[in-house]
Order: sequence, then C-alpha cells, then structure tokens
Amino acid sequence: MVLFSLRSFFIFTSTFLLCSACNRVDGVRYYGNFEAQELLLPAGGTGKVIAMFVNEGDVCDSGLVVAIVDTTLLALERERVTSAIEALRASLPDVSAQLAVLIEKKIALEGELSRIENLIRSGSANETMANPVRDKISLVHKEYEAAKSGLARNERAILSQIGAMESELEMIGERIGRCYLRTPFRADVLEINVKEGEYVAEGTPVISLAKSGTINFMAWVPGSDLFSITPGDSVLVFCDRPKGNMEHYGGVVVHVSERPQFLPSMVQTRESRVGQHYKVTVSLENDGSVKPGMPGELVPIQ
Repeated sequence: MVLFSLRSFFIFTSTFLLCSACNRVDGVRYYGNFEAQELLLPAGGTGKVIAMFVNEGDVCDSGLVVAIVDTTLLALERERVTSAIEALRASLPDVSAQLAVLIEKKIALEGELSRIENLIRSGSANETMANPVRDKISLVHKEYEAAKSGLARNERAILSQIGAMESELEMIGERIGRCYLRTPFRADVLEINVKEGEYVAEGTPVISLAKSGTINFMAWVPGSDLFSITPGDSVLVFCDRPKGNMEHYGGVVVHVSERPQFLPSMVQTRESRVGQHYKVTVSLENDGSVKPGMPGELVPIQ
C-alpha cells in the first residue's frame, strides 16, 4: 500500500510538472512575421552583363560567381598602364655605365699625377707641372658627384612614376575583380533584376539573395513584457501548418530594439493592440518550409 502510494505520488508530480511546463510554453505569445536575411548583390562595374550563371530559386555556395559584367575596357586600360610601366623601366638611367667614363678619366689623371710626383722626387720636374693635373682631378671629381646626384634624382622621379602606375594597376585589377559578382555566403536566389546582355551602371542591384539555411522572425513585444526577453535567450517560434496544426522551431534572440514603436498593421494578432511595442529579432534554422512573410508566434522558454 505504501509502495503504491509513493508510485502514485511520483506519477502525479511528474504529470503536474509536465503540464506546468506546457502551460509556460503555451502561455505568453508574441506575434510577428518571418523575414529572410536578404542582400542585394550590386554590379561592381559599369558595362554589359555578359554572363548570368544562376536562375531564380537556385541555391548557391559561398564565393560562387553568379554573373559577370563586361571587363573589356578595363582590360585595355590595364594593358595601357602595363606598357607605360615597361617604357618607364626602360628609361631608367644606367648609373654605373654613365659614371664609368668619369671614373676612368679620374683614374687616368691620378696615374699621370703619380708619374709627375715621381719625377718631382727625382728632381726631373717641379710642382708647376703637377698643379694643372691636380686641378683636372678636382674638376673630374666635381663632375662625378654632380652626375651621380643628377642620375639619382632622375631615377627617383622615374621610380615614383612607376610606383603611381603600379597602384593604378592594382586599382584596375580590383575593379576587374568586382565585375565578377560572387555570393558572400551560401544563399538562395530570390530575384534576378537584370537580364544577360543588359547594360548596368556600377552599384545597380543585379541579384537579390537570401541567406540559405537561416531565417529571421520579427516579433513585437509590449514594453510591459520586455523584461522577460533579452538577447541570447532561447525561444520557440510557431507557424501555421495545414488542418489547423502548428509547427515550432527553436531560435535565439539576436536583437531587441532600443526604441518602441506602435504595432504595425501587417502583424496578425489575436486581439487588437494599440500600445507601443519593441521589435525583437530571432534567428532560427530553416529547412525551407518557412517562407518570408509568413506569420508566426514567439513563445519565451521560461
């Protein structure tokens, strides 16, 4: 009898706790809509769309090239700049060759001076014969320093021009790279705004993407209940299914609006609400069954 009573007590307690948990989940609900994490992929250059590799509804991996804008003019510009750089490199002065003449002249004069000084020491010549040679050596030395300075200055000027053109070449390469439109993440193609062969300007939205595998739910929570929801909380999001059934998904609160707003009319609620609410963003995994725009209900997990 005692054993039966204890078993009955445990069953009653477990049932009560389970019912309490269900009541907590099914108690407070906040209403809103599902929204895709959309991105408008813009054209990175101006020109004709020469290739479109995707169709609406396709799922694309991250980094996939989905469209190409014509890069002919940019490629020609890159060739022009490359040729100009090569021409400037060819015009760089050959410093060692141009200074070699003065060096050889100086060596010859120093040899002549050495011969005259030997004659002076032997008494066969006097200092008046050596002075003109010393003057010539001094003049050649000045010519050497001036030529060296001028050649270095000319070389720096040309290298500066080459550096500027190499930077321009990098910019052209970057612009060419942007003409290859790539998906920044794994995404679903929602809409293609430009057809292959159409002319686009830089920045024109070409393709509308939605982040694949995840979706956001935007709920509206009255200020009086805001204390119960904070970023990082785990929640349940319910959405309608056929025959009056509801399916739930686990999500995480990623953002709570800092400013209140009046509840928008597009949110479907069970009763009229006119007070100010805070927008709460929940991120959840999506297997494809939840579509943007569908209504839903957020239930905090206490």
